[in-house]
Amino acid sequence: MDILQQYSQFVGKSGLVRTVQESTELRLAEQYAALNDELSKLRMSTLGAVHVAADGGVSVSPSAGLTATQQRIVELERQLEQLVKNAKQIGELLDKCHANSVQELRERASESRSILDGKPISSWDELRRVRDLGRSKGQHLEWLPGDWANSDEYRACEAKIREEMKAAKSSMESTNTALEKIGSLR
Repeated sequence: MDILQQYSQFVGKSGLVRTVQESTELRLAEQYAALNDELSKLRMSTLGAVHVAADGGVSVSPSAGLTATQQRIVELERQLEQLVKNAKQIGELLDKCHANSVQELRERASESRSILDGKPISSWDELRRVRDLGRSKGQHLEWLPGDWANSDEYRACEAKIREEMKAAKSSMESTNTALEKIGSLR
């Protein structure tokens, strides 16, 4: 995914959705546009120091200002090159995670955290449901919670909950790794 190309259409536009306005991708595209604008202006300013003779020869009038401008151009080109490299790496990470944006990765991490935080509670709810269902049928009135936890019905529910938690943990770990890499590239 070329995020600079994809988000350059939003640079300088007002009325964007908040998630786009605050996105890492748009910030990179804005930095890219600003660096390109400054580079264009600096390059144009160096044209005054170039003289073309009648015989077609080109000469440059060296000055302290020209040297400083050329150094600034080199510095900005280096920054631009690094920004493009970072944007490309972020795009590759998004592609690898099958995500359309950094915000989508953040939402996935949040969903995974929510699952990991909520599933143990839903496990207790399932245990109560199995116990209440068995008691309503008049079964195993003498059973304690540990007995209900060992019942086949609860074990099936618990296995499903554990699978969901394992998948959420795996998803969160890979998503957080990608988000950490993206954070280090900004």
